[in-house]
Amino acid sequence: MIQLISRSLRQAVFNGEDFKACEDVSLGSLSAGFSLANAGVGAVHALVYPLGGQLHIPLSIANAILLPYVMEFNKLSNLEKFAEIAKLMGENIDGLSLREVADKSVEAMSTLSKDIDIPSILQEVGVKRSDIPLLINEESKFERLLNNNPRKLNNEDIETIYYNAYSK
Repeated sequence: MIQLISRSLRQAVFNGEDFKACEDVSLGSLSAGFSLANAGVGAVHALVYPLGGQLHIPLSIANAILLPYVMEFNKLSNLEKFAEIAKLMGENIDGLSLREVADKSVEAMSTLSKDIDIPSILQEVGVKRSDIPLLINEESKFERLLNNNPRKLNNEDIETIYYNAYSK
C-alpha cells in the first residue's frame, strides 16, 4: 500500500484522468483501511482528533501535517521498519546507514505532502500557539490510541510534537 500510494498519489492529484494512478491510490487506500481496522491506529490519530473536534480542521489534512512529526518521534522504536518505508517510497538509499535510511522515510513523507499542496505546519491551517495547551489536554481522551503507538509518549513528548508541527 505504501508503494502504491507513494508512486501514484502525485499523478492522481494533478491528473485525475490517469486512471492507473487513481486505481493505485484507491487500492492503496483500501489496503490501508483494512490494515488500520485490524491493527488499530496510534499517536497520529490521537493527536489529530482534537484538531478536528476542537478546531474543525479536516482529519485528512491534520493527519498529513502531523504524520512526519510523529514518524520522527517513532522512528527510534524500529529503524528497520522506517528504513523499509523509505525503500517502498522509492528513496535513494545507496551508501546510507540504517539511521540515515530511516530518516529518509520522514523526509519522503514530508515531500509527498508538500508536492500535493498539503500544508506542512499547523499554523498554516489556522492553529494558534495558544491552542496547543487545549490540544494536549484533549488528546489524553484517546489513551487507547496512544497505547497502540510503537513508542510510548508522555505529555512532554506530545507537547514537543505539537510545537514542532506548529511552525518552522
